[in-house]
Amino acid sequence: NGGGNDILGGRKMADGSQIGGLYFHLNQYSAGMGAEDLIKPSLGLEMDGLASLIRQIVTLALGFGSTKKVILHGYSYPFPRNDIWLGKPMARRGITSEALQRQICVKLMDRWHDRLASVAQGFSSTRRVTYVDVRTCVPNKSEWLDEIHPNSDGFKTIAKLIRQAM
Repeated sequence: NGGGNDILGGRKMADGSQIGGLYFHLNQYSAGMGAEDLIKPSLGLEMDGLASLIRQIVTLALGFGSTKKVILHGYSYPFPRNDIWLGKPMARRGITSEALQRQICVKLMDRWHDRLASVAQGFSSTRRVTYVDVRTCVPNKSEWLDEIHPNSDGFKTIAKLIRQAM
């Protein structure tokens, strides 16, 4: 698992305040815009770069004789709150509808899933790299500690799937 902090981590604004990196990958909201309209192409470029780095890491890991298997997984669909990673960047772009915020999160996770699944597929001939889809593992807000981290129960559900893939 990786990439979340690279995209969502805090960055400084021109005024010196901190905002989650997602802010820079979203367009300003105008009435009638949907999730697809709000996500800038720059997000895809950043995800592509991160997927390339993960591909390099997997290649290095497979070079060790002791590596039996590499498990890749993305993130479950998160619930935005008023935190730095998701809710605040969206609100600052005028995206205040909870439903629209959630739709954006689903699109983000789906796009990251596609990239990680593609990385794993690129190693299919080795039979040593598996992608585990955890997008729907933590479906309830009560299973989340904050905007991007499940609580213990949520992580237990994810761990079960990963264990099965091992």
